[in-house]
Amino acid sequence: MPDRPDPRERAETLRRLHHSDIPLVLPNAWDVPSARVFAAHPRCRALGTTSAGIAATRGYPDGEVMGLDEMVEEIRRIAAAVALPVTADLESGYGAGPVDVAESVTTVIGAGAAGINIEDVDGAGNLFAVAEAAERVGAAREAAGTAGVPIVVNARTDVYWRGIGAPEDRLGHTVERLRAYHSAGADCVFAPGLTDPDTIAELVAALDVPLNVLAGPGLPDVDGLRALGVARLSVGSARPLRDHRDPRPGRRAPRPRHLDPDRTGTPVRRTGRTAPTAPPHALLMTLRFGDTGPKRHESAPGWGGRGRVQGQGRVRNPCPGRR
Repeated sequence: MPDRPDPRERAETLRRLHHSDIPLVLPNAWDVPSARVFAAHPRCRALGTTSAGIAATRGYPDGEVMGLDEMVEEIRRIAAAVALPVTADLESGYGAGPVDVAESVTTVIGAGAAGINIEDVDGAGNLFAVAEAAERVGAAREAAGTAGVPIVVNARTDVYWRGIGAPEDRLGHTVERLRAYHSAGADCVFAPGLTDPDTIAELVAALDVPLNVLAGPGLPDVDGLRALGVARLSVGSARPLRDHRDPRPGRRAPRPRHLDPDRTGTPVRRTGRTAPTAPPHALLMTLRFGDTGPKRHESAPGWGGRGRVQGQGRVRNPCPGRR
C-alpha cells in the first residue's frame, strides 16, 4: 500500500496540475489493477475514475443505475491503492437536488477523492436548466468547503456529447453553461464530444477557467491541445466499456482468456451478472506518448510528451511476453 498524502495535500496538488504549460492527461481507472498500472507510468501525475467503467465491471449500465455506496466503495479502493491524486466521476451528483449532491460529494471526499466530475444531465439524459445545474455545482463547492478539502470541481456539460440543438448554436450554449458553472464554483469545466481545433480554441478564448476535453478520434494530439490552451485531457471509458460489452442482448460478456487466475493471479468475479475486470495494461497499450516531456521527478507537472491519446498508437508493452 503506497503512502497516502494528506487529503488536502492531494487536492492542492491536483489543483496545481490544472495550471501548467502542459495539459494534464488523466487516465480513467475502473478498478485497483488499472489504477496501479496507470499510476506506475512515469508521466502520470493524477488519475480519474470512470463511472461507466466501474459500473461495467459490476454488471451495471452507466447512468447512476449502480448505487452510490457501491461506487464510493470502488473509489475508496482506488484512492487507497495509489499515492497520486484521484478525481472521482460522480455522474450527475447522485441526488435529486443540491442538498443530495452535497451529501454525495461529502461522502466521496471521505473516500479519498481529490476532485470530482459532475454532469449537467438528469437520469433521463436531459440537460438541467442552467440555473439548476449551476446550483448543483455550487452545492458541491460548498460541501468541499465544509469538509475542509479544496477538491477540484470539474463541471461537465453534455451539449456536444449529446448533440443538443443546432450545430451552429452549440458553442454559444456551451459557453453559457460553462461560464455559469465556473461562477458557481467550478475549478475546471468539461466539454466532451468537442474535437474540432478551431471550436476548441474559440471555447478556450471565451472562458476564464481551465478546459477539459475527452480523448477521441479527430482530437488534436497532446502538443496540439497544448497550443490550443487546453488544460486537461481525459482518456475516458471507451476501453473498459469495449472490453465489458455484452455480445448479445441479455447475455454476459465472455471471460477473456488473459484474465484466467492461473495466468495473471487476478481474481475473476463470478456473480453471474458481472463481466470480468479488463486487463489493467489494455488501455496503456493504446496510448503513445513518445519519449519527450517531463517525467514525474521533473519540475513541470502534467503527463506531457508527444503522441496521441486516441487509440491510434502504442507504448511499450508493460507486460513483457504478452501481446
